[in-house]
Amino acid sequence: MKPSARAANDRGMERDITASELAAFKYCAKAWHLEHVMHVRPSTGAVSNRHAGVVHHRRHGAAVRGGSWLARHARASVVILLVVAAVLVFAAFRV
Repeated sequence: MKPSARAANDRGMERDITASELAAFKYCAKAWHLEHVMHVRPSTGAVSNRHAGVVHHRRHGAAVRGGSWLARHARASVVILLVVAAVLVFAAFRV
């Protein structure tokens, strides 16, 4: 290990930064600084709010994915419904 790297490691400055930390920093640099540099833990209310936000975004993402499936298959669904309607109309007039 280089002397400068050893000195940085002794001060605790050499560590990996995760993608979550980068996202947290981009969202609110002050909150990131308080949590990761000053080691101030978020309040219980803030943690529960964050958890509620994560749950909300998961539900929203699932709804968006479901909607995009419907959008991808809308044309085929319309064709199938028209065929079924035509068969029903044809069957009604044959009776």
